[in-house]
Amino acid sequence: MLPFRDESAMSKLTSTPNSNPIDLVPRKLWLSDDDFQSEMLEGVSRTFALTIPQLPAELCRVVSNAYLLCRIVDTIEDEPVLSGAQKNSFCQQFLKTLSVARNAEPFSRQLCASLSSQTPHAEHELIHNVPRVIRITRGFSEPQREALQRRRARLRVRVRKERRPSR
Repeated sequence: MLPFRDESAMSKLTSTPNSNPIDLVPRKLWLSDDDFQSEMLEGVSRTFALTIPQLPAELCRVVSNAYLLCRIVDTIEDEPVLSGAQKNSFCQQFLKTLSVARNAEPFSRQLCASLSSQTPHAEHELIHNVPRVIRITRGFSEPQREALQRRRARLRVRVRKERRPSR
């Protein structure tokens, strides 16, 4: 179990009647940001969900968020029904949403509507929650945001490389 998880809050969330996975999605709104990120991380990564929580709490918070930001781009890249142009467009929209104080809801809604049933449920849920992930990012201290900004610059390079036609 992750170090900052509030087990009493979790038991209240999971002990309700008729708890099917679809019903649990809105309950994530009740989680603290740390618990929310932990839940998202557990859903989208087996390996990192085990290692990131071993970090000190402040570092864990930022690294979890950085991983989720990268996983959003990976979800776009992995979506089999999107064309290369659509993938590039979504990646560019995401980077713009991260770069400026912009509402992430329209991006999230549009990308959610474009994901196929081949995309795992946890990734659908992550894309649905992009606004919260970005809100958490924007709440970090200046040095933390600067570190994430450097990571974002590497994402831009990665997106540009993938736009180039293969030879």
